[in-house]
Amino acid sequence: MSSPVLTSEQAAIAALYEQLLNCWNQRDAKAFAALFDNDALCIGFDGSSMNGCAEIEATLGHIFTDHVTATYSGSLKFGPCN
Repeated sequence: MSSPVLTSEQAAIAALYEQLLNCWNQRDAKAFAALFDNDALCIGFDGSSMNGCAEIEATLGHIFTDHVTATYSGSLKFGPCN
């Protein structure tokens, strides 16, 4: 089965998602946080929130230092936009 043709916007989203997963899997809080805008809101799997790049980096830095984290993989499916 061939891969679907993505629009430039979909390709950009897919690339960003891949970067996000790679940064998580490499346990790189600084690189993970750099993918967000300064006014970003990031919600953790447990419902906790992190506001802005500095807080994302600091929080993930503590998580990566203090905990064993799972390795993530993912897939995206784009549907029609109405």
